[in-house]
Amino acid sequence: MKKKASIRITLIVISLAIAALFISCQNPDEKQASALNGTWVRDTSDYDDDPPENIIIFNDGNFEMKYDGISQVKGTYTASNGLLTLTFTHLWGPSEDDSLEARWYSKAEIKQIDKKEVEESGEEWNEKEFERRYAPYSTAFSVSGKTLYLGDDKYIKK
Repeated sequence: MKKKASIRITLIVISLAIAALFISCQNPDEKQASALNGTWVRDTSDYDDDPPENIIIFNDGNFEMKYDGISQVKGTYTASNGLLTLTFTHLWGPSEDDSLEARWYSKAEIKQIDKKEVEESGEEWNEKEFERRYAPYSTAFSVSGKTLYLGDDKYIKK
C-alpha cells in the first residue's frame, strides 16, 4: 500500500514539474496575451464625477468594447512586445448612428451606409478618411495581476 502511494506521489510531483516547466517556457508575449483574457472595467476611482462604465472583454484574440453597458465595437487583437493592436471588424449599429438597427454591422456594411449618406448629401466620398478611421489601433499595454494598463488608462479585471 505504501509503495502505491509513493508511486502516486512521485507521479504527481513529476506531472507538476512538467507543467511548471511548460508554463515557464511559454513565450512572454503569449503570457501577456493570455493574461488579457477576461472582462476588464476601467478604473475610475481617481475621477471626481461618476463617469460611464468602460468595459473591454478579451477572449483569445477577439475583443468587444462596451460603454455604459452598451456594445460599441468588436474585433481582433494581437499582443506583442508590450504593444496591443486592435482591429475593428464590427460596430454596433446605434453606437455608430442612432438610426441604425440594433445589430452588429461589418466594416463593409458601415462603409456602404456612410458612402451612401455622404453622396446623398452632395459631398465627395473620402475613402482614405474612412480607412484611417477604421485602421488598426496600437497602444502600449501591460498586465500585472488583476490590473491592465492600456495606454494611459487603468483597468481592473472583473
